[in-house]
Amino acid sequence: MKKIVSGLLAAAMTFTSVGLPVMPVMNNGVHTHIETGIVAHAESYDFSYSTLDDDSVRLTKYAGSDTDVIVPSEIDGHRVAALEKTFSGNKNIKSVTIPESVEAIGEDTFYNCTALESVQIGENVKGIGEYAFGKCTALKEITLPQSVEYIGKKAFYNCSALTDVTVNGNVSRVKEETFSGCSALKSVNFAANCVERIDKNAFTGCKELSEISGLDSLKELGTDVFTDTAWLAAKKQESPLVTAGYVLIDGKNYAEEDLTIPDGIVMIADKAFKGNTNIKSLTLPQSVERIGDMAFTLCENLSNISVPESLGDFGDWCFGATPWMDAQKKDSDYVTLNSVLLYMKNSKGNIVIPDGVVGISDGFFKNSRDLLSVQFPEGLKFIGRNSFENCYYLEEVTLPEGLEEIREGAFYDSQNIVSVYMPQSVTEIGEYAFYYCCGMQDLILSQNITQIKDYTFYGCSKLKEFYVPQNVTYIGEAAVGSGTKLNGGDIYIHGGVTEMANDALVYNSRVYYSGTEEDFNSISRPSYDLSVSELRRLSRIKYEQHPDIVEPIGDQSCTSEGAERRTCRVCGRVVEQTAPPKAHNYGEWTVIEEATCTAMGTRERTCLDCGYAEKAKYGPVHDYEWEVVKEPTCDRYGTSNGVCKVCGNTTKVYPSALGHDYGERVKVAPTCTQDGYYISSCSRCTSKNTRPSGEFATGHTSGEWVIEKEPTCQEYGKKSRYCTVCGAMIQSTFILKTSCKYGEWAVTKEPTCVEEGEKQRACEYCGQIETETISKTSHSYGDWVVTKEPTCLETGENQRTCKYCGKTDTKTINKSGHTFGRWEVIKDSTCLEDGYKRKVCAVCSEMYGDIEIISAAGEHTFKEWVVTKEPTCLKDGYKRKVCAVCGEKYDGEVIKAAGEHKTSQWIITVQPTCYSTGSRMKVCLVCGEKSTEIMAKLPHTRGNWVIIEQPTCQSFGLKKEICTVCERTLSDYFMPRIDHDYSVRKILKEPTCTREGSEEHACSMCGNSIDRNSIPALGHDFTEMTIVKKPTCTSRGNGIHECKRCGMVEEVELLEADHTPVTERNIQPTCTKDGLKGKKHCSVCNEVIDEGKVIPKLGHSYGSWRLEKQPTTSKTGLRSRECTRCSYLEIEVIPKIRFDISSAAITLSRTKYTYTGKAKKPAVTVIFSSKKLKANTDYTVKYSNNIAAGRAKVTITGKGGYKGAVVKYFKILPAKQKIKAVTPLTRSFAVAWTKDSGVTGYQVMYGTKSDLSDGKSAYVTKNTSVKKTIKGLKAKKTYYVKVRSYKKVSNSKYYGVWSATQKVKTK
Repeated sequence: MKKIVSGLLAAAMTFTSVGLPVMPVMNNGVHTHIETGIVAHAESYDFSYSTLDDDSVRLTKYAGSDTDVIVPSEIDGHRVAALEKTFSGNKNIKSVTIPESVEAIGEDTFYNCTALESVQIGENVKGIGEYAFGKCTALKEITLPQSVEYIGKKAFYNCSALTDVTVNGNVSRVKEETFSGCSALKSVNFAANCVERIDKNAFTGCKELSEISGLDSLKELGTDVFTDTAWLAAKKQESPLVTAGYVLIDGKNYAEEDLTIPDGIVMIADKAFKGNTNIKSLTLPQSVERIGDMAFTLCENLSNISVPESLGDFGDWCFGATPWMDAQKKDSDYVTLNSVLLYMKNSKGNIVIPDGVVGISDGFFKNSRDLLSVQFPEGLKFIGRNSFENCYYLEEVTLPEGLEEIREGAFYDSQNIVSVYMPQSVTEIGEYAFYYCCGMQDLILSQNITQIKDYTFYGCSKLKEFYVPQNVTYIGEAAVGSGTKLNGGDIYIHGGVTEMANDALVYNSRVYYSGTEEDFNSISRPSYDLSVSELRRLSRIKYEQHPDIVEPIGDQSCTSEGAERRTCRVCGRVVEQTAPPKAHNYGEWTVIEEATCTAMGTRERTCLDCGYAEKAKYGPVHDYEWEVVKEPTCDRYGTSNGVCKVCGNTTKVYPSALGHDYGERVKVAPTCTQDGYYISSCSRCTSKNTRPSGEFATGHTSGEWVIEKEPTCQEYGKKSRYCTVCGAMIQSTFILKTSCKYGEWAVTKEPTCVEEGEKQRACEYCGQIETETISKTSHSYGDWVVTKEPTCLETGENQRTCKYCGKTDTKTINKSGHTFGRWEVIKDSTCLEDGYKRKVCAVCSEMYGDIEIISAAGEHTFKEWVVTKEPTCLKDGYKRKVCAVCGEKYDGEVIKAAGEHKTSQWIITVQPTCYSTGSRMKVCLVCGEKSTEIMAKLPHTRGNWVIIEQPTCQSFGLKKEICTVCERTLSDYFMPRIDHDYSVRKILKEPTCTREGSEEHACSMCGNSIDRNSIPALGHDFTEMTIVKKPTCTSRGNGIHECKRCGMVEEVELLEADHTPVTERNIQPTCTKDGLKGKKHCSVCNEVIDEGKVIPKLGHSYGSWRLEKQPTTSKTGLRSRECTRCSYLEIEVIPKIRFDISSAAITLSRTKYTYTGKAKKPAVTVIFSSKKLKANTDYTVKYSNNIAAGRAKVTITGKGGYKGAVVKYFKILPAKQKIKAVTPLTRSFAVAWTKDSGVTGYQVMYGTKSDLSDGKSAYVTKNTSVKKTIKGLKAKKTYYVKVRSYKKVSNSKYYGVWSATQKVKTK
C-alpha cells in the first residue's frame, strides 16, 4: 500500500506535461466538459492506493480536505482503474469527478458521504459495488453511463435526497434493496429492453416514486418491490390489473368474479391478488410460468382454478386460505397441483413426501424447527425456492435419483445440515441454495451442473475443500466460501471454467487451478472484479494443481516399485506412473537382550513380506516390589509404593477408582403420576443407580362422571370424576342450571288479517309464563273475476275479494295488441335499390302494420377472379371479376410480381484453399437465372504446439505451431527456463527433542546447492498418560507421562472434567400449563446443564357447544362446551336474537331513472318472513351517488331486532338528447345536438332503415364536442340518424335515452 502526500489541485495541474483529454458530459440536459486526464505525483494528491494485476491501481483512501474532488486518471505512472472505500465516511466532499480510466466503483466507495451532492461518472465504469453510494443523504440525482453492466445490492441505500436516477447501461438485474430508503425518489429511467429481473425490496420506502421507464422486458419480480410507491397507486387507478413487461404486479382491485389472466403474462407477482374477495374463478394462459408467493392468499371466494399442465412453479402459500384449498384439504392429507406439493397435513418430525410428487412448492417447510428428516419420492424433479430455509434440526439430505433442479434458496440458513449427497441427474442449482449451511462438512455434487450461481455455497465455513464439477463453465458472485473474505476453504478449479463473476473467489483461503497462469488469466471476469488481485497479492493462487485420486494398478512390494493411476477429481486428467515401494509390514517385537534398571536392552522385529529385520534399543526396566498404601474404592483412587529389587529405586502409583459394580437391573412399573424406571445396587457400596425405562407415567384413568348434586332451573348442580386405578379425584365442576321446562303453547288470542294474536306457556317447575306474539294472517282472497274484457287497443280488468275483511284486490289484463298476418311485398329489392313490405292485423283487419324496407344487397355478387395475365419473378400479372346478378364488370386488379428470384442453395464450383480463392453458384428455381460469388481463402488451421527442445534450469526450450493443412510454421515460442529442482536432501545434523537439526538441498539436474536450513526440534513424544488423580466436574486432577525418545518425565495438571449429564423426566403439557422436555442436570454436582425446551400448553380442546338456554329477542341465552382433555366447562352468554336483514326480501320501487339534476330516492320495501318491516324502526335507509348519471347506491341497515346491511343499486341514465340540426354533405352528413356537461361522451347511430335495424355506431369520447360528421356514405342516399349520451363509471357505461330519429339525404 502506498501513501500519496497531500498537495494543491493547482500543483497537480502543473505536473501535467501534456494536454488533457476532454470528455462531453450531460448535466441537466446541458453539455459541459470535465477534464479526465489529470496526472498525480507523490506530491500532489492525498490518495492511498494498492497495485492491481495489470500494474493499474485501486484508490483505497482519500485523506484530503477539499470539497470538490477530481479523481486523477494516473498516479505515479499507474493508471487509476478502480475505487473502493475511497471516500467512505468523508463528511466534507460535495462533488466528485471520476475519469474515464476508472472501470469500477467498488463497495462502500462513497458510503455515508453525507455532504456529497453530485457525482460525474466516466464513460468506462462497468460496475457499481454494494453500498457504493449508501447513505449519501445530500445526493439529489445520478446518471449512470452506457458502460455500466452491474449494480450491487443496496448501492443507493438510504439516499434520502435522491430524486432522479438514469441508468443508460445494459443492466439486466436490479438487486435487492438497491434503492431502498430513497424517500424522495420520484423518477427512475432504465435503458429500454434491458431490465429482466428486479429483486425484493428494491424500491422499499420510495413512496414518492411516480415515474419508472424501461420495464418492457421485465420477466421476474421479487417481493414488495413497488409497495407503497406513488407509481403503483397511479397504475391501480388506471386499471384493475397492473402489469409491467411480462409480469402482472397487482390485481387487488379487480372487481369481476371471473378472472382470466391476459395471454403473454409470464409471472404473477408475490401478493398480486392477496385479499381480493371478488374473484371466484381463475383461468391462466399457457404463457404463465410462475405464480409468486401468496399471490392469491385470502381470496376468500376463489373456489375454481384452471391452470395449464405445463405450469410447475408455485410460490409459497400462493393459494392459502382460499375455498379451493380448503376443499382439497377435506379429501386428502396433502394437496398437489400439476403434481407439485402445495400442502401437507403433517410437516414435523420425520417426513415422507408422497409418491407421485414431482416438485415441492416454494417455502414449503420454511422455518420448520420441528423437521428432523425428509424422505423424498422417486420421480421428484425439483425442490422449490426456500423450501427448507432455516430448518434448524435437519442434519442430512439425501436427494433422490432423477432430481433435476434445486431452486433458489432451497436450503438457505439450515445451519445443522452436515452432509449433502447429490445425484448426477441434477443439472441446475439456484442462487443461495445452500447459503450459510455453516455445519456442512461433506458435499458430493452432480458432475452435470454447468454453473455455480451467486452465493450458492456462501457461508459454508466447514467445507474445507470444494471441487468444482467438470462441466461447470461459470462461477457466480461469492458462490463458495465462508462469510469472511480470504478465510474460507480451498477451492479447486479446472481449466474448463470460462467465466467468473465479481468476487467469485474472495471468500476462499486458497485457489488451486489445474491449468497454467496464462489459462487462468484468459477466464472472462468483470473488469471491476478486485478479488483475484487480492488473492494474487497474498500468493493464494496456485497453478497446474491436480488433486488426484490414487489407484494402485500394478504389483508393489516393500522392496520393489509398482504402478499407480492418478485421476484428477477436478479436471479428470488421468496419469499412470511408477509407485514407490510400500512400507514394511512388521511383526511383533522379539527381545534379544533383556533390559535392566541400569542398562538398555535390545529387541528385533521382522517384515512379514520380505524378511527384513529391524533392531532397536529399549529400556531401562526396573523390577519393582509393590506395597498397597490405600486400596482404591468405587469413586476414589488408591495409592501404592514401589521399590526396585535390584537398584532400590522408589516410585509411587495411583490406581484408578474401581467404579461402581452395579448388579442386575430391576424394572419398576410406572404409576398414574410417576414414570417407570430401572434400579440396580452396587455390590461394593450402598450406591444405587436408576435410569428411565422409557415408560411414562400412565396418568389417571378417568371414570364416568358421578353426579354429586342434580341441577334445577333455580340452582346449579355438581359432578366429579375419579381415577379408576388409584381412586384420586381428578376433576370436579358444576352443572349449569337447567332451563325452564315449558308445557305446550296455548293460544290466548287468535290472529286475523288485521290484528296480531297471542300465545302463552308455563314452566312446570317454577311457574314462569312466557308469552309470544302470533303474526297477522294474510288476506284470504276468493277467485279472480273478469270485470272488463281486453281488446287489441284497450286493457281489461280482474278483481278478487277477501272473505274476512272484504278488501278488494284489482289487477289489469294487458291489451292483446294487433295480431299481424303475413307480410305483403309491395316492391322487390335489387342489387342497389331497396324494396318494401307491410302487414295487416288478423283480428281487427282495419289497422295496417308499419311499412318495412327490404334492403338492397348493397353490392354486386361477383364471380371468382379470372387471371388474364400470369405474374413472373419481376413482372406483374392481371385479373378481373363479373357480377353474377346484373353482369356488371369490375375493373380488375394487378397481381404483383414476386419481386425477387427464388434461388437454390449455394453450389461450390471451386474449393478455396490456404493459397487460393474458391467460387460458388446458385440458380433461380423459377426462371433459371444464375449468380456466382468468389469465396475467400481459407485461414491456416492451427495445430498443436510441437516441442523442438525441452527447457532446463539453465537453458531455454523451443516449440513451434504448424498449420495442419499446408504444414508451414505459423509461430515460434521460446519456452522459459524451469526452476531448479531442489529435491535432493542431505541431513547434516539430526534434530532431537529439544535441539534443532540442519539440512542442505541441491538441484537434481545441475547440482547447484542452496543455503542450509534448520530442522525444527522434534519435541517430546510422550507415552500414554497415567492418571494419578481423576478430575471431576468440581475439582482438577493430575497425571504423569514419559518421553519415548529422551526419557523425560512430566507431571500434568488435568482440568475439570465435563459434567455427567442426566436427562430428567419429561413433563407433559396440559391444557393450562406448559410442559418441558430435554432438561438435563449433572449427576455429580446437580448443576443444570440444559434448561430443556418448553412445550407450549395445549389449550383446551373443546367439544361441540350444548344449548343450555334458548335466546329470544328480549332475553339472552346460555350455551356450554366441555374440554375433551380436562373436562373444563366453558359457559358463554348467547346474545338476544337479532335477525339478519340480508335474509329479507328487499325491493326498490324503481331501478332506473333519467338524470334531472335532483336526488333520486326510490321507495324501499322490506319483507321478512311475510312480515313487512317498518322504516326507522326495523331498518334505516341511506342513499349515495344518487344525483349524477351512473350507478346509485342504497344501503339498508338493520335496526332493533335486525342486524346486518344490504346494498341495492339503481341506474340514473343521462337525459334524453335533442338533435339541433342534420346537414347533408357530399357522400356524408353532419349532425349536431345539445350539449350535456354531466356525461362522458355521445353515441351516434345511423343507417338506411327507418327503424335503424341496420344501424352503425360512431362515438364522440369528449362531452365538449357536440357535432359529428359521418363520412364514407353513398351519394344521394336517404339515411336515418339518432343520438344519445353516455357516462362511463369505473368499467361500465350508462346510456341515456335516444333522441328522436331524423332523416337526411346525402349529396
